[in-house]
Amino acid sequence: MSFSQMVTYLRADLKRFQYRLKQHPIAIILLHPGFQALLMYRFSHWIDIRNKLSNPLWWIVVPFILILERLSEIVTGIYIHPHAQIGPGLYIPHFGGIVVGEAVKVGKLCDLYQGVTLGYGGMGDTGGYPTIGDRVFLGAGAKVLGDITVEQDVIIGANAVVIQDIPPRSIVGGSPAKVISQKGSFLYILYDDMDTDPERLASLELVSQPD
Repeated sequence: MSFSQMVTYLRADLKRFQYRLKQHPIAIILLHPGFQALLMYRFSHWIDIRNKLSNPLWWIVVPFILILERLSEIVTGIYIHPHAQIGPGLYIPHFGGIVVGEAVKVGKLCDLYQGVTLGYGGMGDTGGYPTIGDRVFLGAGAKVLGDITVEQDVIIGANAVVIQDIPPRSIVGGSPAKVISQKGSFLYILYDDMDTDPERLASLELVSQPD
């Protein structure tokens, strides 16, 4: 990831916070732990991907980065591993209890609420980390574990435990989570230009009709 791409992703993140919170960017940066944790993650991810610590001079910077990461985790209650891959436009509205593991992949324009864990699951060759599609809503306390794929426009309900693949436009709940609807996350994932987003509109056309 280049520096310019990191800045582009951060701008997309900030734009989503502004759209949802209707607040000035400075207020979001200073007052919202979700954005602060995201800012720290974006910077740490850029440092790791861009430099791979191959330049000896970066070893001088590493201790300061690690200290900042720990302080961010303590202050915000949110841990996002620098190796995780997260698309632009992530929205984290509340403080605390969020864990995003090392090899997790998250698409663009997703929502992570308090208590969400995206982490390792399985044993041996079957173990791994989840891949989350675009425009996925993860409700408070949701757990998504293992080498599974959650497709686009999905809602993971509060306190749901997801341990298997989830098809697109599903709404799932329970432990273990089961599909309870196929109307998708369209009323929950809100962002500027959503009504003209061709990917969202194409997915919306495929929503299952009522029986």
